[in-house]
Amino acid sequence: MFTRVFFLVISTVVCCFMPRPGTAQPAQVYINSAVLAMGGREALLALKSQRIVSHGESFEPEQTVQPGAEQPRKVANFTCTLLRDLNTGKIRYDWQRETIYPLALTWKYTEIINGDEGAVIGRDGGRSPERRPASAARMAARRKELSRAPVSILINALTRSSSLDELSEFQAAGKQEDTVPAPNVEGRPESFGMNPGCETMS
Repeated sequence: MFTRVFFLVISTVVCCFMPRPGTAQPAQVYINSAVLAMGGREALLALKSQRIVSHGESFEPEQTVQPGAEQPRKVANFTCTLLRDLNTGKIRYDWQRETIYPLALTWKYTEIINGDEGAVIGRDGGRSPERRPASAARMAARRKELSRAPVSILINALTRSSSLDELSEFQAAGKQEDTVPAPNVEGRPESFGMNPGCETMS
């Protein structure tokens, strides 16, 4: 009984003297840090276009049964080049998808989006034609993802408020976060939360 009481008292004392987490930094601090890492305010606002090249691989689902066994089978890989005009909003994706298993196939096609019009040039599947209009859902998905890109969010925040004084704070999931305004696919404002704990946008 004495041992339990002793440990209870020690635990209480330790908890009382533990350092409390400091006040979270406002979103402006993280935004300014991101802007500085990308070359500064003037460099970001002077951007005219963007080019992103990405690569990826796909493997069979699930993992090996035991450690040290063979790696999962590689089934495909891809290369994608994004060209984007930040002034006009024109978008071009150049895709090359290579299937290794179960059949060796290569698909090369281009997605072009210009305003409300879009096209897919080249076959992106076994039954797809060589040329066809891009569906509204496909174009909306592309624009939505690009609106969430770091460059899009930072440029929009800089152009909407030069000092970022309009950032609003709110309570989310019991933690204080700050929001950065950004347009969504339809052009309406959409807020992105800045989590003070991990310094990332959500």
